Amino acid sequence: MKCLNCGQNHQPEDRFCVQCGAEIIKPDEATQNVPTASTMTEDQQLQSTSKQSQKEDDDNNERQLYKKTTSVHQTTRKRSTLEENDSFVEEITDDNMSSMENFFKDLQIEGKKFFTHVFKSVDDIFENQVTFNYRFLLSLVCIGTLLSTLLIIILSSDLFLFMASSSPLKITFYILMIMLGSTTLSIGVLYSVLKISLNTKVQLHKVVSDFIVVNTFSVITLLIGLILAILGVTKLAIIILVVACVMLYIISPSYILAKYSVMYSTKIASIYSIIIYQLVMTILVYLLGHMIIEQLINDYLMKLWDSGFNGLL
Repeated sequence: MKCLNCGQNHQPEDRFCVQCGAEIIKPDEATQNVPTASTMTEDQQLQSTSKQSQKEDDDNNERQLYKKTTSVHQTTRKRSTLEENDSFVEEITDDNMSSMENFFKDLQIEGKKFFTHVFKSVDDIFENQVTFNYRFLLSLVCIGTLLSTLLIIILSSDLFLFMASSSPLKITFYILMIMLGSTTLSIGVLYSVLKISLNTKVQLHKVVSDFIVVNTFSVITLLIGLILAILGVTKLAIIILVVACVMLYIISPSYILAKYSVMYSTKIASIYSIIIYQLVMTILVYLLGHMIIEQLINDYLMKLWDSGFNGLL
């Protein structure tokens, strides 16, 4: 048996080398201490298997953690989305409520200012350049038109005989169109005459505002005449209705033209502006009114005798 370090021969019972002093390893112990290839392969397989299983466990844990995190995020996102939607709806509701409150407050303020000028100082709207907003003016026009239409419908059930195949809805529509059309026509002619006669440019908004303020008494007079007609005071009702129409389409526009002629420099005298307005309105009312009245009477005659004006000739 030789020493693995220096090659010195030794007896089997020797444990250390006499030459170098190194420990003598027997062949069977060396064989036991040296791992075989099969043992190394099995150890590697066990290690790889344990690593793979550990890796799979780690992957599964990561997937489960990801799913939990994702579900938590989705739940949180849904909750936040619902909360945002609820808050958005609440904001819209609050905005609508605040806008409605502001709208009614504006109407209340405009109404106080309007009726103060109407019943106390109409001339101040011209001198101080007072103008009311379109929403308030439109509200006044709608209220006056609806009240007048309802009173006319209540006035007589024979009103439906003036049109063939008439109905309450149709009559109401015609009355609204006639009243709004004539008022719009009067404002349009008045504004055109002001543009022709004045050197200063006047806004349409100002003209509409002044026209409605000045004609408040005209509308009140018209409503009183309709109420008297419903009560059966026919003669007085007719007189008041005629006065209301004269105030609405002749006196009030003439008054506005005179006031504007005093406030601004003019190209022509105010009297000529008034004459031009009245001539244009007379011609338009004659043409349009003649066509409307002729059509109404013709429909009435057609309903009675199955012939219009031709049947009377």
